[in-house]
Amino acid sequence: MKNFILGSIITFLVMLCAFFYFQNTSLTASLNTYRYSKELINKDLQKAKEDYYIEQQSDNINLILFTVTILFTIFGATTFIGVKSEFHSQTKETNNRYDAQKEEYNKSVIHINNLKSGFSFQYASNMHKDFKDLLLKSTVDVSVLTETGIIACEHYCYAIGYNSNNNEKFDEAIYVIINSILSKIIENTNNCGNINLINMDYIRFINAKKVIDLSLGENELKKFSIIFSRLSFPTLG
Repeated sequence: MKNFILGSIITFLVMLCAFFYFQNTSLTASLNTYRYSKELINKDLQKAKEDYYIEQQSDNINLILFTVTILFTIFGATTFIGVKSEFHSQTKETNNRYDAQKEEYNKSVIHINNLKSGFSFQYASNMHKDFKDLLLKSTVDVSVLTETGIIACEHYCYAIGYNSNNNEKFDEAIYVIINSILSKIIENTNNCGNINLINMDYIRFINAKKVIDLSLGENELKKFSIIFSRLSFPTLG
């Protein structure tokens, strides 16, 4: 509707400008006729007509200039408004695409983290199974038992950290399992003195400890500290 009204105004002004232009051309022709036909026309009448035509020409020229000015003003304003509107439209479209891509990226990150959580949980469950199998043996190898238990706890903590579902029941169940593993390690190493780890060096243990420290509660961390105090690493002698 706005475009129709604007187009109508511009068309009217163009037609008006054209009308005045042709009228001015006609007046010029008439004026020239009167000027070159002095012998046929009364001088007073000729003078009056010349003055009238000159005044009419001046008015028409002023109207043409005014009309052209309005046309350029409307054209400039329309162009500015159109460019501004197009800019805002493009900006909004770009922002919408960015928001959509950002949302898609966040969904992908959540999906990947949940996959990592599931993989870590599965790996930790396998290590926990091995840990329980070691406890069933007649002679418990405390070094292997401790390493297996620490690795299980580490990956259970990864499962909690990567989980994007914020499932408190899941976290609580994991904490119960970790607490049980740590208690079993302490119970089986009470009378062992230093525990010589075979497959886990100090750096590997520290990396696992960083993950565990970020995830466990105060009670579990105390138990883990007791286990740490009993460890002896291959690289440290």
